[in-house]
Amino acid sequence: MKSIRVILVFLLFSCVCYGQRISVSYTRLQPDKKNLNTPDETISYPIFKSAKKFVADRINQIVKKGFETTFNLKPSSISALLRTAAKGSLTWMECNETRNDGAIFSFYLDFETEAAYPSSFSRYYCFDAVTGKLLTLESLIATDKRKEFLNMLKQKQIANIESYKKDFLEAVKKGERDKDDLAIAMDYVKNYCWDNYRSRNFSILKDRMDIYIECGFAHAFLALSPNETITVSLKEMKKYLNEKYKAL
Repeated sequence: MKSIRVILVFLLFSCVCYGQRISVSYTRLQPDKKNLNTPDETISYPIFKSAKKFVADRINQIVKKGFETTFNLKPSSISALLRTAAKGSLTWMECNETRNDGAIFSFYLDFETEAAYPSSFSRYYCFDAVTGKLLTLESLIATDKRKEFLNMLKQKQIANIESYKKDFLEAVKKGERDKDDLAIAMDYVKNYCWDNYRSRNFSILKDRMDIYIECGFAHAFLALSPNETITVSLKEMKKYLNEKYKAL
């Protein structure tokens, strides 16, 4: 009987808890068409709802705070924030879910802005759908596996950038790329862009995790940038995950 209890306790703590899916509605606003050439753009700000109100409240508060920080806005109502952002440089916003199964709610927000030149960027969010806790890679990885995980990830990034360098050099030799572009690109990818690694820049999907390591290419050189997504299967991730999330 004692051994059965031990097994049951182990199963309890090694399983991901499931709740209900998070639902999403949108507050939409048109950007300032008078001053910006954006006739077909729409700012779609997501409002999250859950059967557990405190979960939705946590998610909405974190996303709202992120929006205020991104556009350097003072705390205010969502409608007021959107009006201010729409009068500024924000021309487009969209929410893209990658996983929403009652255990994990993972999504990213895409933005487009228009100032001296148009620009686009993303913000990544991953939440425990049961508690509303914002997850980072550090919170998913077992403490004694973090160093090993980071080493694995860095090796994948090094392989990614080395492949990019090789392909770029071949393109220069064939006359498909310019030598000046090569010098610019190599400067951006020094240290394999590892200085730009952030533990919250990732998405969880059904069978894999996409981890984003941006190299920070300026808008004028975006066409030169390498692949900035490192994909790791959840099967491979399993040995690094802590007990709570090992069943992802």
